[in-house]
Amino acid sequence: MGIEAAAEQSVLLLSAMVDALLPSRSVKVAELSDHLLKTTKRLLTEQAQHTGAE
Repeated sequence: MGIEAAAEQSVLLLSAMVDALLPSRSVKVAELSDHLLKTTKRLLTEQAQHTGAE
């Protein structure tokens, strides 16, 4: 992966983490908060593994 692609991947990763964090902190149901964070973590990890395999 080139520098430009890595930079784009970093922007996507940061954006997704922030987009998961904000609603996870605003909901009052702990299970929903955990689900939002764990699902985002799992999907980002899968994407990073897939992208790293190229």
